[in-house]
Amino acid sequence: MASCTWIINVLLLLTACVAVAEDAWSSSPSSLSETEREVLLSTGWWTNRYLDFYISQSPCDWVRIGCDVEGRVSSIIFDYDPLYIEDEELGKLDFSFFPYLEKLQLPNCGLKGSIPFQIGMLSNLESLSFRDNYLTDKLPSSLANLTQLLSLDISGNFLSGSIPNRLSRLKNLIYLDLNHNKLTTGTIPPSLNSYTNLNQLNLGFNKLNGFIPWELGNLNNLLTLNLANNKLAGTIPSTLGSFTYLNHLDLGFNQFNGSLDLLMANLSQLKNLAYLDLGHNKLTGLIPQGFGNLRYLAKLYLHSNNLSGVIPLELQNLSDLVKLNLGCNNLNGSIHLELGNLRKLVSLDLGHNKLTGMIPSTLGSLTELSHLNLSFNRFNGSLAIQLANLTHLMELDLAHNAFTGSLPVFKDCNILKYLDFSYNLLSGHIPVELGDCPSLVHPPVENQNKMNVRNGDMFSVGNFDGHIAYADIVRATNNFDIRYCIGIGSYGSVYEVRLPSGRTVALKKLHRLEAEEPAFDRSFEMRCMCCQI
Repeated sequence: MASCTWIINVLLLLTACVAVAEDAWSSSPSSLSETEREVLLSTGWWTNRYLDFYISQSPCDWVRIGCDVEGRVSSIIFDYDPLYIEDEELGKLDFSFFPYLEKLQLPNCGLKGSIPFQIGMLSNLESLSFRDNYLTDKLPSSLANLTQLLSLDISGNFLSGSIPNRLSRLKNLIYLDLNHNKLTTGTIPPSLNSYTNLNQLNLGFNKLNGFIPWELGNLNNLLTLNLANNKLAGTIPSTLGSFTYLNHLDLGFNQFNGSLDLLMANLSQLKNLAYLDLGHNKLTGLIPQGFGNLRYLAKLYLHSNNLSGVIPLELQNLSDLVKLNLGCNNLNGSIHLELGNLRKLVSLDLGHNKLTGMIPSTLGSLTELSHLNLSFNRFNGSLAIQLANLTHLMELDLAHNAFTGSLPVFKDCNILKYLDFSYNLLSGHIPVELGDCPSLVHPPVENQNKMNVRNGDMFSVGNFDGHIAYADIVRATNNFDIRYCIGIGSYGSVYEVRLPSGRTVALKKLHRLEAEEPAFDRSFEMRCMCCQI
């Protein structure tokens, strides 16, 4: 009997608490406004220099605050205000006192701590942004109560854990961005397929693992899908080909495998695609002709995979292409003349493949190019003089090929910052004009009008030949005469060397036993990282 009485008392107490809460939420606009003002002031986010003004005025007159027609706070927006809430806990603002809030946007405010569970009490909320703060801990499951939410952006924080399955209740979502966090456990929930109104889904730059659930193919209204820089693996599901309106697809920097030509049989249906990144994965096979059907593509990244075969001629159909990166694969064959039809190209990277033949003169028609990388291939023949027409070039890398003949003369190199012709079979003189390029990081000519590229100047942007460089060093030191020795250590002797270019360097010559040690070779090994540009 006593226990029954205790239960009844508890129920009565809970009923009283609910009644008090309902009274607070249904109180007159004036009393609610007064409560809202006190809660806002308690945070200290509205600085003391304005304190007297705030006390004498309604919050509706404050900066960053918006109210409805009844005078109740309906929006707190910091988006366009330069003030910065530094090193403050997000939980300092008690959201339970703002039942009519529709927009809560606090991006880039320096907020820290976790997202309070009270956030789930804002049943009228339509837009929520905590972008670019220092929030930690997990995504609270109470977010699932915000069933009116249209936009959720918590990108650029330090959130961990998994994506709660309960978030599938947010069926009205149009925009979801959890990019750049530390979501490390679990996979992408298949339940996200309930977001049938979703336009943008951004889960990139986390540590999500597992597969892409095939159920995501139900998101027929997607315009943007970004899953890049995670640990996703397996094959890319064919259901992604059902995204009729998709404009942006980024799956780069994951561990996807499978054949690209099989995948493209589905992706070729994405007629509105303008951005496609499949780089830094484990895709194999040929680059399929179907890419030629994606007529609106502006950026295509297929670099750092295991692709083979030739560059398909059909790529010439991509007349809107601005960036093309096929580097770090196993592509062979030659560059088609028709590649010169891509007149909008700003960046072209074909480096680190097995491409052969001569550089077609039609590349000189790509007058918008600012980055051109053909390094580490098997190109041969002379360099097309038409390359001198590329007056917008900032970076040109033709190193590690078998080019012969002389260098092209760049008539206008005011913006050229990086130039590498090393490890080829070039001969003749470096054009005087290259020495006048004001922006070159390492100009090939310094205080000289001419320099024969067949010397071994390892500092020259021109051709570098190790055998010739060694001969230059031997001559400069009279076969390592003791008079040029400036120091002796446990591993070798240090010599002062004046090179033909006029530079003076210190050179260490290893003792024989150390020089024969394989570990020394490995310590000087150069490695390449193929990066998106």
